[in-house]
Amino acid sequence: MIALKIADVGDFMKKLLLSDVFDHFLLLEGSVTTFNTFQIDGFLQKSYFNAEEQEQIGECTLSYWAEVRPFFFSLIKGKRTPLSFRFSLQLAPANVEKLLQQSSVGIPAG
Repeated sequence: MIALKIADVGDFMKKLLLSDVFDHFLLLEGSVTTFNTFQIDGFLQKSYFNAEEQEQIGECTLSYWAEVRPFFFSLIKGKRTPLSFRFSLQLAPANVEKLLQQSSVGIPAG
């Protein structure tokens, strides 16, 4: 896991909530505290989807950030800033392979 200190919080928040920069990441979990604490785990409830949608989802078990970003944005936007928020994102499996290839890190045989 990598934890990062954000230098320009305003710019980062615009990219996180208003652009597609992080849309290909998977949401592990997120929470926003305003007048209540709203917590979401990113795990898909496959029984919610019809057969065709389940087929499209395939083996994926987590929501993409793109799917939940509007919900989190609706909680955060407004005149009053949240008391706190936290998001745990994971690089999607297809992008992990690309990252390892670009960084010249060997992919373990398995």
